Amino acid sequence: MNCYEIGACYVANGIQSLGIGKRLFDHLVSKLNPADWDQIVVWTLKESDRSVGFYESLGFVKDGKEKELDFGGLVTVVRLIKDIKSTV
Repeated sequence: MNCYEIGACYVANGIQSLGIGKRLFDHLVSKLNPADWDQIVVWTLKESDRSVGFYESLGFVKDGKEKELDFGGLVTVVRLIKDIKSTV
């Protein structure tokens, strides 16, 4: 599997639900070289239904992978994957 991984991408709370995240994601995908990749991978907070729901609305699916990260306290993140070879 050749994939791009999004390390971090945030839209400030006060301007969420305005379509900014979707436009940002669409712009990102438009800059990728489809000859080099098959999928995009994102990790997001397991407890953030809003974030998970956002990525699912873009066609990402959870693949069952989780890990704990230490940001001054342990948080669990889940991995979501989107096959985007055919969407560019």
